[in-house]
Amino acid sequence: MAIVYSTAEYGAPVWINSAHVTRIDSELNNAMRIISGTTRPKNRRHVTTKKPMDKKPINRIRTGQGRCGSLLFKWRYKDSAACDCGEVEQTMKHIVESCPRRSFEQGTEGIHKATKEAIEWLIELIINYYL
Repeated sequence: MAIVYSTAEYGAPVWINSAHVTRIDSELNNAMRIISGTTRPKNRRHVTTKKPMDKKPINRIRTGQGRCGSLLFKWRYKDSAACDCGEVEQTMKHIVESCPRRSFEQGTEGIHKATKEAIEWLIELIINYYL
């Protein structure tokens, strides 16, 4: 087993960048099972009850770099940085804290805590405004 491990360690820096890394990993696992005498694990279905939440929207709000009017205007995707509520500049902070159409009651702190209400608000915001 030590020979297999030392060979794997020697080749690891090259394998990690290889397009065939999955084949190498599976062959290494097969070799280790043969050497150690262990049997192959049974196929098990992995049932997940909840889909993991995409962290991009939360991170975009936390960093202030979401698809808001001011950034879309800066990137020349919009003709104006104004919010449709009448605010001169639509920033992520405006969307979360002071926009009469979209604001979140708990503000930025609630988003940072990722409460159930914050996640529901984010989902609604994503559906309606493609954050």
